[in-house]
Amino acid sequence: MIPHFKSVITAWESGSTSEFQGYILVHLGRKNAGPRILEEAARALNKSDLLVGMICSTYADNIYSLEAIHSQVLKVKTYRTKKSFIWSVFSLPIHAYQIIKYLNEFRQIRVMFVMHHLWDPVLLKFLQAFTNHKLIYWLHDAKSHPGEIQIVNKILVSSAIKHADVVVTLSNHVKSEIEMRDNCPPVIQISHPVVADIPTRAGRKIDSQQVLFLGRISKYKGLARLCDAWKIILVEFPNANLVIAGDGDIEFAKELTRNLQNCIGIFKYLSDSEIASLMVTSAVVVLPYDEASQSGILVKAFEYGVPYVATPVGAIPEQHSIFKGGLIAEDMEAASFARAVQIVLYRGAEEFKSSREELSYQNQMSYLHRMLNSQSN
Repeated sequence: MIPHFKSVITAWESGSTSEFQGYILVHLGRKNAGPRILEEAARALNKSDLLVGMICSTYADNIYSLEAIHSQVLKVKTYRTKKSFIWSVFSLPIHAYQIIKYLNEFRQIRVMFVMHHLWDPVLLKFLQAFTNHKLIYWLHDAKSHPGEIQIVNKILVSSAIKHADVVVTLSNHVKSEIEMRDNCPPVIQISHPVVADIPTRAGRKIDSQQVLFLGRISKYKGLARLCDAWKIILVEFPNANLVIAGDGDIEFAKELTRNLQNCIGIFKYLSDSEIASLMVTSAVVVLPYDEASQSGILVKAFEYGVPYVATPVGAIPEQHSIFKGGLIAEDMEAASFARAVQIVLYRGAEEFKSSREELSYQNQMSYLHRMLNSQSN
């Protein structure tokens, strides 16, 4: 359920106590979605005077933006390479002590992990043992995706369920899977928040026939389906071009697209400005996934006002029912996916615009705050 925007003003105050100081947000990742979510969640809480501090990686690629939001930022030296990851295993207790010391300077706060990190299982265990703060953990996925290391996700999910006081999910699909687990703590579902003002900042262009696949390249992302669909799309739109952009399994992507017409590969990690440039020049973002929980790329397309086309998997139809910013293919066949892309190219972006304010970080964080207060009373 999405909280209505009219509830924003009262949501922050509902159920609050004089002892409650606010939130400390945690994410130790260096790049991709995690640091962005940390930044936007922190900005929303700070606007309502509920942000006490942040714990982030010294090497986060948006570290200067994070420091500009709040003065109380604890920067932790995490790993940057496989070699430094091995060393970090031995230094982790030292960093855990550093974090515990920082947290224990505050009283009556909630410590909220907004996205997973490989250090989290150890940190959660230490924080539960050596602090009195409520631990809140956002679980974006209930299980690993095909091709990922299953044991890693299993440990991350299990540790969150075991040590967190409250789990937050971004879809009912994931919430249902988490609640099936033994000894599950209370689960609160919010909608994946969006940055509501991006389309205005970006100066959206809608006069191209550029089709964009964006994100980390993995086999479960459905590139084979997209390549088959692309041949059908070109029959109706011979001047359209496909851009496949992201890092990951690059050799797999190159092999699939080697003989594909009107296709450009940008195979690397993309900066925020590079993502923005691709978004504002694209007519449609495609998500031909074989499997998914929810999709951050769908959210990103919605933020930029770019229509999306996605397969009917996981919580993506649930996201679509909320966002209404594109189309879901009728089934998993390449022909159905191609037909949905053609419809979007015919109609244009203006046909798929919808309100963003109710889904903003400000509104979703206020709703989460209200739900957490109701559980504390």
